Amino acid sequence: MLKAQTHITAFPAGQTKIFEMDESVDWLGSLLSELNEEVSKDELAELETDMFLTMDGEVSRKKTGKLEDHIKVSAKLSTVFATRCIKSGKAMVDNLELDIKFVVIDHELISRYGYEEQTSLFVDEDEYELYSSKDNQFDLKEIIHEFIWLNKDPYPTLESED
Repeated sequence: MLKAQTHITAFPAGQTKIFEMDESVDWLGSLLSELNEEVSKDELAELETDMFLTMDGEVSRKKTGKLEDHIKVSAKLSTVFATRCIKSGKAMVDNLELDIKFVVIDHELISRYGYEEQTSLFVDEDEYELYSSKDNQFDLKEIIHEFIWLNKDPYPTLESED
């Protein structure tokens, strides 16, 4: 299990850690609750669908190369949540499937290499979203929150309304 506030040193250098998490992890549960907040509890029950949020993937820490001590995360996020149709205002079910890839490096390295305006980096021949750590710590919950809200449908509609 990964914590919402994560320390880079929590991961052994040179090793990959596999993880599988769902909404039973408190911070993922709060993200699912936030996704469902447009719909009342009664409407949620009427939808008769199990709402969930899962995230499976791997984390690796490296202490070599230009990026020095850094974390790479590759994950698959899946969620089914309740929202509201923008046309009818009715409660509805929506879903989101995301491939998440990001790298976390120290904020001082971002300044040193002039990455302040960068949103992504090529690391090990692949592109990763760029996030910073400070005092060996980064906010995993906030990173995942950003991925979800940048990728969920801002204008959900019921299919029968199309």
